[in-house]
Amino acid sequence: MGILCPLPKSGTFFTPSISDILVDEMELLCEKYKEKVDSENARCAHPVEYCRFRTSCIIHFMEKERDFENKKKTQDIKKNDNVEF
Repeated sequence: MGILCPLPKSGTFFTPSISDILVDEMELLCEKYKEKVDSENARCAHPVEYCRFRTSCIIHFMEKERDFENKKKTQDIKKNDNVEF
C-alpha cells in the first residue's frame, strides 16, 4: 500500500507521485563539511578529496545524474546534426 495524502478541502485522498513529493528548490547538506548546497546546481565542492559519505551522497548522485543527462543531450544533438536528407 502506498502513501495516501488528503486533497485540500475535498476530503478525498490520492497517491502522490515523486514529482509531487520533491520540491523544486531544496537545500542539501554536505555531510563531511556541513556546508549547504543548492539542489538546482548541486556540485561537490571537494570532488577529488576522499569522502566516506560519497557512496550515499545525494549531492554526488545529482551531479552525476545531471552530467549523464547533459552528455545524452549532447550525443542526441550530434546524432541529429549528422542526419543527411
